[in-house]
Amino acid sequence: MKKAIVPLLLALTACSDGEEAPSPAPTPDTFDISQSDLLREQPTDFCRAADPKFLENLMARAGLQLSPELRSTMTFVDFNVAHTMLSPAAQGGNAEAVLRFKVASSGSDPVMMVAAGPFKEQGCAIGELSVAEGTSTLIFSD
Repeated sequence: MKKAIVPLLLALTACSDGEEAPSPAPTPDTFDISQSDLLREQPTDFCRAADPKFLENLMARAGLQLSPELRSTMTFVDFNVAHTMLSPAAQGGNAEAVLRFKVASSGSDPVMMVAAGPFKEQGCAIGELSVAEGTSTLIFSD
């Protein structure tokens, strides 16, 4: 029995070059993006998988509604897509894109901001953005 095991181990060792096969890229399964997602080699969200500059472009769009001073201090917090009836952007059962980020004036603590707009899953298209200080899209309600 020992004689049969040794040749088998040698054969397996000879077939292996010692390198592991690279793991396959993750299949996107969400629209949500967190800070930890930015550290991944491959995106797990649909929007960045389709367009690697999606988040960069969205941050730039939101920044257009800020002063140049605040725009230069923007830091990403998270992005998600919500299906809610509470938000004006999502009336009628549509989805709403919600981007949270922080800004800071010189010498002050960072302030949480939210940008929201109607969202279409196909193409990850986001309509007109509303931007305001706060953490929730309820700040846009009348």
